[in-house]
Amino acid sequence: MSFEIENFGRLSNSESSQIATIYSYSSSTDDLATVVASAYFNNLIKLASAVRLKIGDLFVIQASDAECALRCVSSVTTNVTLAALS
Repeated sequence: MSFEIENFGRLSNSESSQIATIYSYSSSTDDLATVVASAYFNNLIKLASAVRLKIGDLFVIQASDAECALRCVSSVTTNVTLAALS
């Protein structure tokens, strides 16, 4: 499938660019491997005025295979890329 904006939301917000923003995303059709793949969230780049993704922001993800994950934004240039937290 693909990213669905209606399943995406911001959980935290700060005026400071030094503080990570936390987002939540839930998919009833895509498994975790699909959701965390590079470019899955590319539609957010087009929504730059509404969603100001930056490196270090966090995503709480619930996928269709009942897997949950916490991922960190590692790139927002050509593709939105998420990395596992270490």
